[in-house]
Amino acid sequence: EQISSMISISLEIFEDCTKNLLPIPSKLHYIFSLRNIVRVLKGMMLVEPKEIKSGENFVHLWANEISREFYDRFNSDEDRKWFSNQLERSCETYFHKKIERQNLFFNSFSDRNSGYKEVNISSEDLLKISQDLLEEHNREAQKPLDIVLFNEAVDHLSALSRTLSMKRGHALLVGVKSSGRKSLARLSLYMNQMDLFEIKITRTYNLSEWREDMKNLMKQCGQNDLPTGFVISDVQIVGNYQLEDISNLLINGEIPNLFENDEKEQIKADIAQAEMITTTNDGDPWMIFQDRIKRHLHIILVFSPFGTAFKESMLTFPALRTETTIDWYMPWSDDALENVGKAL
Repeated sequence: EQISSMISISLEIFEDCTKNLLPIPSKLHYIFSLRNIVRVLKGMMLVEPKEIKSGENFVHLWANEISREFYDRFNSDEDRKWFSNQLERSCETYFHKKIERQNLFFNSFSDRNSGYKEVNISSEDLLKISQDLLEEHNREAQKPLDIVLFNEAVDHLSALSRTLSMKRGHALLVGVKSSGRKSLARLSLYMNQMDLFEIKITRTYNLSEWREDMKNLMKQCGQNDLPTGFVISDVQIVGNYQLEDISNLLINGEIPNLFENDEKEQIKADIAQAEMITTTNDGDPWMIFQDRIKRHLHIILVFSPFGTAFKESMLTFPALRTETTIDWYMPWSDDALENVGKAL
């Protein structure tokens, strides 16, 4: 009965968003599709059945997942309030339960066992755990993160935790400069035990260098078998060829004609040797390479809403919004700024 209600309410909210929240020049990413509903279901499937001990747990999980797909992308307080009201009213109508969206938390780091589940500790304890993980990261990393964590930042970390837990989970983080998007992405990758991959832009950076970087990224995921987060910001986009390749990775999990034949043969030989593949019955090394990339690669796009880059990218390369989970970084609250001030 709850599953049937969940399907009905999900479609109802999807239709309400499609009718009431229309794409305008300042909200070009307000285009919804059934991919959003699919990612809601994929998010729900991340939680082990043993963690859903009651109908209330199920409702909390569903409400969190649909909020992550819809609420997080809205870029105005008015739209977010409208969605919260819709969500709370629908839960009372269909599930006969009262919920408060801001009290829902699911992530994979609250008890440090990497399992995506509901957070059952206080916000203060969750913040303390996040701060401890930040300190651990800074002790181990070559580039320590000089940031201050607060509840809103932890919410963004939880959103990234969800995306990185999904197979082919990709994120688009939108916010003003110095809002902490890249730092939180790096910390989230550490929390999820994933390697960070970034490119270095020079004045002469061109298609050839980009393709070499992409080859190294593909090899890291597919040949070295390492879960990897590729973090790239709009200031590192120097040509549309980058966005075209990223779109192909988001849609198909591969870049057409990236490797020459001799490079492909070398990769196949290396994987065959590492996996001790001697016959075709043992598997196709190239298929293993591609499957690993689709399983291990997570792309995190970091964009600013100002300027032309974001708008042009959304219009020219729709996969950037349809194949990613969008998290819009709203201006930090007074409490958040107070926490930062105390830490200085």
